[in-house]
Amino acid sequence: MEAHQPRVFTESGAAKFFRVVDVPVVIMEWFLDWQRQNASDHAHGVIRFFAERQYRAFSLNDRPLGPDYRKWPTSMHVVFTKRSLAF
Repeated sequence: MEAHQPRVFTESGAAKFFRVVDVPVVIMEWFLDWQRQNASDHAHGVIRFFAERQYRAFSLNDRPLGPDYRKWPTSMHVVFTKRSLAF
């Protein structure tokens, strides 16, 4: 679903799947082209989707990413982990 995350992670898209299937972790390539129109809206929509389902964002080296995605690196992998998941 490369480059289609803003259209997939929506109430009309993946929400039903996430209600039916317990998805503990989602690893996603995160590339934000700030030159592209609506980049901020797209990022905010994806993050809101996961936040509403009690996920937290981490880098691949298990460091929490802050709440302001505009301060995240523009190209990396993000690990969305369900808050209820304990290791």
